[in-house]
Amino acid sequence: MQTEEVRWLWTGRVPLGKIVLLDGDPDVGKTFITHDLAARVTTGAGMPFDTTPAEPAGVVILSAEDGLADTIRPRIEAAGGDPEQIECFALGTLPFIPDDLTAIEEAVTRVQARLIVVDPLIAFLKVSATNDQRVRQAMTPLADLAQRLGVAVIGIRHLTKNDRQKLAKYRGSGSIGLLGAARAAFLAAPHPTDPTCYVLARSKGNLCAPPPAVTYKINPSLRVEWLEEVEITADELLTHPTPAPAPRLEEAIDFLRDALKDGPRDATDVTSEAIAKGIAAKTLRDAREALGIKVNRVGFGPASKFVWSLPPTASASNDAEG
Repeated sequence: MQTEEVRWLWTGRVPLGKIVLLDGDPDVGKTFITHDLAARVTTGAGMPFDTTPAEPAGVVILSAEDGLADTIRPRIEAAGGDPEQIECFALGTLPFIPDDLTAIEEAVTRVQARLIVVDPLIAFLKVSATNDQRVRQAMTPLADLAQRLGVAVIGIRHLTKNDRQKLAKYRGSGSIGLLGAARAAFLAAPHPTDPTCYVLARSKGNLCAPPPAVTYKINPSLRVEWLEEVEITADELLTHPTPAPAPRLEEAIDFLRDALKDGPRDATDVTSEAIAKGIAAKTLRDAREALGIKVNRVGFGPASKFVWSLPPTASASNDAEG
């Protein structure tokens, strides 16, 4: 067997040809992080704190929570990426692991992808996520696909409720077999002392020395703003008290009603205002679904944009209240 040098999508953090886990509680920006990395891949832009040059490539995104038109595409555009380099599956045709790996491989080939994002990973497993043996059997073909195609796979996981477990690598949901299949894992969490930002720290890795943790925030333009490298471990992040809860759904609904009361508006502008008010992405998405917000694409090509508008019933209700 010949020795091979590890190739990196993000030097020291995300290896090509391997599975990487990204763990964290809701509303810490896990999906924003993967969309930022995806945008960088599509243009060949450097990764955060990494000057290694790269050629533009495609990205395959498997998302069981976000729609391409109203969420994924606007975020890729906001991050400066090329959405034409993104391959997504419609919610009704999502592939399962390991049964539908052929469909995933075909998508990788179509856009010459260097990155696959699975969000959340457990939603795409055809087997019980708590059955260790079956999880390992399911993940092995995915690991083989990643290695054969030379593509990095980032799987997003939520944390378990077991806050007595202080080792970050064991806090991700699902069987330990998921961690076993990954060559690296990261924890995204609130900063221990600075409430204005978050920290991304490695919790597992055996391909290189541990890289520094990095701090980041989600700015009003829907972009991840990477701040600095810091000496904080993933285990230390788990000792930080749980932050205050995000605004309630009712507040987000009231915000949308007010923001759209005068007619359709650019989806990016509305989302930016929501983030500036401290409304979490998931809360805003739930409010959109509760109100039945309509999403329409306006224009063609690079100049096109998505607009949100209240459904006729909500508009009529607002007129009556006024």
